[in-house]
Amino acid sequence: MINKILKEIDNATDIAIFAHINADADALGSSIAFKLYLESLGKNVAICIDEPIHKNFDFLNIVKHININKLNKYDLAICLDCPNVKRFGSQIRYYYRCKRSINIDHHIDNENYAKVNYVNSKMSSTCSILYAMFKKIGCDITNEMATCLYAGIVGDTGRFKYNTTSNDLTSGANLLKLGADIDAINYNLFSRMSINEFKLLQLALSKTQFLFENKVACIFLTIQDLINSNCEIQDTHFLIDYLMNIDSVKLAVVLSQEKHDECKVSVRSKDEYSAQNVAKYFGGGGHIKASGCRIFNEFDKAINDMKNALEIEVNRCKEL
Repeated sequence: MINKILKEIDNATDIAIFAHINADADALGSSIAFKLYLESLGKNVAICIDEPIHKNFDFLNIVKHININKLNKYDLAICLDCPNVKRFGSQIRYYYRCKRSINIDHHIDNENYAKVNYVNSKMSSTCSILYAMFKKIGCDITNEMATCLYAGIVGDTGRFKYNTTSNDLTSGANLLKLGADIDAINYNLFSRMSINEFKLLQLALSKTQFLFENKVACIFLTIQDLINSNCEIQDTHFLIDYLMNIDSVKLAVVLSQEKHDECKVSVRSKDEYSAQNVAKYFGGGGHIKASGCRIFNEFDKAINDMKNALEIEVNRCKEL
């Protein structure tokens, strides 16, 4: 499969890279690392990812790499960390201007939508796939590429807490040797918080609801909650970790109203509980222990719909 990917790249001059909306460390890290690799081959490369992108990813030099120097047509689309074309968001218009396509991903629900599909759901992240590929082909991994790849691996494993393999630990160690900036990664991905985000945290924790004998913890935020905290929807990304730290909690949900009839949802789980099952109830997806979705309904109705989905998953686990 790697030889097919290399052949497609060799036959292309202008290449567009795509990743999913609400881009995380794996989507951004894999995109930038691949861009740097392609540029080392003399290719003309543009990364097409929907904005806004959270400020905590600025250390990856987002401004220098994302959504600049775009063309009307491309020889090749390289799609990273994205299970289906719908999750390209508004960038899908550029995808359809590409003659050929490659899809590299680790999501179990990937739809194999490209001409060349390299999907390995046993890998924790797309960055872990790319690191293995770069190593196999003898790519010279620069300090910047190492930082991007390490960020993606540590981001998708939650600092090696979820979906972690021994290869991830080995890859992480090797990327540190290659110059990955672990201090910048750890601070920006797991510690950095603005005053406004701290105020949002205070509000969110005060609104936490516990359901099903404290096995489920939920935070439901309205548009007004975000306005009152002077925050935006992407500033809610860290809240769910606080719920998952509670020993009795097996399922955690943060549901944030983005529009009158649309809510963004993050789901996490422990043990036999599946975040992925809950997200799939609404057409979303991701990993078994970490998934997301959108609910296209009014806020109160979206909450009721989510509680019903959570009850289904709790009842499924009771029968195991």
